[in-house]
Amino acid sequence: YDEGDYYPDYPWPSDIEEVTIGEGITSVSFCAFEDCTSLKKVTLPTTVSTIGSRAFQNCSALESVSYAGTAEQWISIYKTDSRLNTMFVHCLADDRNVCGGRIGSSSGTTFWKYEEDGTLTVSGTGEIQDYFNTSSNGNNYPDRPWENIPYTKLVVEEGITKIGWRAFANADSLVEVQLPSTLTEIKGYMYYSNTAGAFESCDALETIEIPAGVTKIGCFTFSQCSALKNIVIPDSVNVIGYGAFYNCGSFESVYYRGTSEQWNS
Repeated sequence: YDEGDYYPDYPWPSDIEEVTIGEGITSVSFCAFEDCTSLKKVTLPTTVSTIGSRAFQNCSALESVSYAGTAEQWISIYKTDSRLNTMFVHCLADDRNVCGGRIGSSSGTTFWKYEEDGTLTVSGTGEIQDYFNTSSNGNNYPDRPWENIPYTKLVVEEGITKIGWRAFANADSLVEVQLPSTLTEIKGYMYYSNTAGAFESCDALETIEIPAGVTKIGCFTFSQCSALKNIVIPDSVNVIGYGAFYNCGSFESVYYRGTSEQWNS
């Protein structure tokens, strides 16, 4: 790569076809194998804890990545290389194929994984961060790491407390959602004409049950979910934001677990 005098040239030829990184190596730096267009197979050790941005960018022939550890170990690794975040990695220790990683920063406490059965799982503690498709108020929001992955089932595990803006918006294949009892808010946002509901425009989603403990459903959270028929709302909810169910034209039932007095308040 061309970075002036700051970085050395590759010590390996760009036409390599296979890379094995030995135990003891802890990091694959950014751009490490960028533009190795003949690279087909990569084997990674359990000691790797970070994989930098563009580490395998433009490795167009890459078809096999193996990791010596388990699937849970793999998703705990902080990876900013988009190539590895969107392809299945074979985890040798438990013989599972998975893609995923740590969400946000290297010190983040939330993780995601996608498996071959179509399930996207988010685990850990705290909030699933906000995502947005434009710059808003001068802040640039990151891309979702599961962008363009056709997950059909979403499992948010116990420990997650909030779901951020557009976290799962436009998930065209999503038909099933499981949410945890630790959840307190499903967020939504509107900035001028831009909306950012956590589940907006999930066109195949027909049923959603909000768990007890959620107090706020943000604005435009489920807007444009054109197939949404049934929703269960707990009596813990005290705020339903503007447009939360805007243009959900298939509604058949809304079940509220509280009293009519609570609903009217």
